[in-house]
Amino acid sequence: MIIVKEVEFSSGHYLPGHIHCGHPHGHNFRLRVFVSGEVRNGMVMDFAELKLAIQKSLEGIDHENLNDTLEMPTAENLVSLLAGRIIEKLPKGVRLKELELWETSSNGVIWRPDGQ
Repeated sequence: MIIVKEVEFSSGHYLPGHIHCGHPHGHNFRLRVFVSGEVRNGMVMDFAELKLAIQKSLEGIDHENLNDTLEMPTAENLVSLLAGRIIEKLPKGVRLKELELWETSSNGVIWRPDGQ
C-alpha cells in the first residue's frame, strides 16, 4: 500500500549562468512524499512519523539559500538530494516510492527510485 504526505517549504537560490534564473530569487515549494510498505497495526507508517522524517530532511534547505547546499540547485538536483535524505530516515520495511517537487504551480519534477 502507498501513503502520501504533502509539505510546503521556502528556499532561495540562483542558477549560475542561467539566462532567466541566474539572479537570486525564491520559491514556495510543494513536496509530496509517497512511501509504501505492508500495513502493520492498521497503517504503513504513522503520518506524524513521516512528517518528522521529512522535516529533518529539510534541515538546511527550508528558509535557506540552496546554493549553500547544492552547486547547481535545480529542481532535479534538489529532489535527488531530498530522496537520499528521506530514504535514510524511513523505518525498516517502508520504501520511498516517489517524490513530487513543485517549485511553482506549473513547474515540477518527479523522482522515482528507478530513475524513470
